[in-house]
Amino acid sequence: MAAEIRLHVFTGTDASTDGGSAASFSFLSIDSAADDQSARVSNPISIPSSGCAYSYEKWISACVSVAPDNNVSNFQVWGSPPGQAFPAGTCWLVGTAPYGSGSTPTDTSSSIATSSLADATSGAKYTWDSASYAAAGSMTRYLVMQLQVEASASPGDWGPCDLNYSFDEV
Repeated sequence: MAAEIRLHVFTGTDASTDGGSAASFSFLSIDSAADDQSARVSNPISIPSSGCAYSYEKWISACVSVAPDNNVSNFQVWGSPPGQAFPAGTCWLVGTAPYGSGSTPTDTSSSIATSSLADATSGAKYTWDSASYAAAGSMTRYLVMQLQVEASASPGDWGPCDLNYSFDEV
């Protein structure tokens, strides 16, 4: 049987609150799994007068909701920004952490999400998790993401941008 994978967003102390399966997410100025226009309007990332502002980190894990015949492995990600480039003065940062050992999401410079997703493409993907998973309910490493906004950014909506992911199934 083909595996079924669902992304889950984790929030709260030690990133331990599972917000459930999510088809999309928003970078916000609060620690929340909310992903709707109201949440984005009420909790924007403000452009700082100098330096950088940060969204709260997004802690995401891929859950094997239907077990594969053998296993799934080699989880990788890359982004698809609008207009072939992320908006000037912004950076989509990524990193990974072991599942179950989360840190409380922060809105300061992440010590985990330190690589730019702009460097990852469909031809040169960012490695999220290389382990193999066979059982339903298995969770991958966390993919930790954060939006960095510099003083040089322009006002307006940042997205939509796509987070693409792939995995191998045998």
